[in-house]
Amino acid sequence: MLKLSRGSCGSLIGRFFYILSGLLILSTPVFAQTWDQEITLNPGWNAIYLEVQPEANRPGEVFAGHDIEAVWTWAQRRTKMDFIQDPTEGLWNKSGWLVWVPENAPAAMAVNLYRMFSGKSYLVNYAGQQPVTLVVSGVPSVDKIKWVPDSYNLVGFHLDREHPPTFANFFSSSEAHQGNLFYRLGSDGRWVQVNPAQSMRAGESYWIYTQGESSFNGPLMVELPGASGMDFNSLVQKAHVHVKNIGAAGNITFEMLSAEHPVPLHYRQQLDDEFKTEVWPQFEQSMVVEAPTDHVTSVQFSVDRANLSAHETHSILEIRDNAGSRWLVPVRAEKRSRTAYGGLWVGLVRVSNVSQSQLGSLEPEPVHRPFTFRIIIHVDGDGQARLLKEVIQLWEDGTYTVVNNPDPGEEPLYEVDQPGRYVLITDDSLVPQFQGAGQSDGEPLGYRISTAAYDFEGTELSMSGSFDFLRSLTVQLTVDPDLPTNPFKHKYHPDHNNLDEHYLPLPEGFEEALRIVRHFQLDFAELDPEGVAMDDGSWSNKPGWGSTIMGGTFTETITGLHKNDIAVSGTFRLKLVSSTEELNAGGAK
Repeated sequence: MLKLSRGSCGSLIGRFFYILSGLLILSTPVFAQTWDQEITLNPGWNAIYLEVQPEANRPGEVFAGHDIEAVWTWAQRRTKMDFIQDPTEGLWNKSGWLVWVPENAPAAMAVNLYRMFSGKSYLVNYAGQQPVTLVVSGVPSVDKIKWVPDSYNLVGFHLDREHPPTFANFFSSSEAHQGNLFYRLGSDGRWVQVNPAQSMRAGESYWIYTQGESSFNGPLMVELPGASGMDFNSLVQKAHVHVKNIGAAGNITFEMLSAEHPVPLHYRQQLDDEFKTEVWPQFEQSMVVEAPTDHVTSVQFSVDRANLSAHETHSILEIRDNAGSRWLVPVRAEKRSRTAYGGLWVGLVRVSNVSQSQLGSLEPEPVHRPFTFRIIIHVDGDGQARLLKEVIQLWEDGTYTVVNNPDPGEEPLYEVDQPGRYVLITDDSLVPQFQGAGQSDGEPLGYRISTAAYDFEGTELSMSGSFDFLRSLTVQLTVDPDLPTNPFKHKYHPDHNNLDEHYLPLPEGFEEALRIVRHFQLDFAELDPEGVAMDDGSWSNKPGWGSTIMGGTFTETITGLHKNDIAVSGTFRLKLVSSTEELNAGGAK
């Protein structure tokens, strides 16, 4: 049996996003903003490190146009590597290595390296006579090293190409990498132990011995909300980036690299006032934060979804210190749906002014204590807004097709025809067609949102106007004399039951209860009324404003409750709780 929860709006929002977050975990974001990594190839053997995931990642495509004789990489993870003193001796008989050679090479039959990936090191034999620049275009990687303990590791690092660190400075804070057991591939094709005062190079790999376990990836440690970068999908509004400096005290710079459709971001800032006011100024292009040694700095970003220049936008956020470390973080954001504001919006109207009807005035005056009531609005895929008084969230199972002819005893194979989805129901007769959106004590559970602040005949009222910045929505609610919530009707009082002395219904127009008409108007504001004015004259909106949060001024005129009309005014604030753009899916509207 399906149960319906009448939990608070907040609990529904939490449950809804918790359910959808589980679905999102199953999918991996696709970042598309590319960056060109430039690597110098010298004649002979080179040890390179890929910081990007190549768009075309077959070795022949990565090295197209360059005279490459062989490419090697270590295939096995968490196993000790053999330290190769001289790559020219060949790795054909070394287990754990993958190799690629050109198709016309005598050893082409032995090829077992088919794809190249970011975050990996490769030994490349270049047959040219002069150094060349290899340009690898792809999405930057935030891969981290998984060190094999008590072993040599062939690794590269995220380094500042223009201001690289020395080996001594870079590894000074790592206990597992003391002893100067660092080897660089020399011009003669042999590995040479480096002088700690030498500078490292971006895009270069080294043999480095690790003593015991280690998680070291450089003196600048970066923790992201996702394994691949910052993904502001349709349900994600804010993301934290945690940076820690385990080297010498300095500064950390956040800079957004140029892009065709950059992701507009804001960042959280706390003002130094007595209230510690939280503001969200626009992230222009770069900012610098102090980085004391061993101090974790958290920067919270919020996407300005209302100003996305395309349905999906991509950028690259550069995070660097002043000691030679640099991370390139992919950033992605998407609009919620094909309709800018489609979905279910729930919020509060805050009434702060009411006219003095006994004086016949229609000028609202401040009340002693403002009060609030809940309002529910749904916007469909065509932008049509509807006022609701109750809605239920349920689940509609997907449909499947058998795609094989199983033999007796074999399991059939199914292909998804129509994926399952969440539905919003205002027609109670449709409830048996669907499943619960959640569970309570093992029983399926539907989530109900309702309001007692207004009533009307039916389940929904179409609103006039537009749900958008600087636009208005209007709607007229009629509380008929026989509506159970009409305040003048009393079922058991003979003077207020709309019945004559014979208990028969009175003719229309002669009812004892009065007809009440309420006219709502919602005027949407462009700027968040709960925002903060900045010193530079700009206005700091709350995160999600214009995307998942909307608001403005509310006015109402009530006719029939008093001999004089009553005028009401205040503010409203709505929050998106569901992106479902269709009401009563599978049933009649």
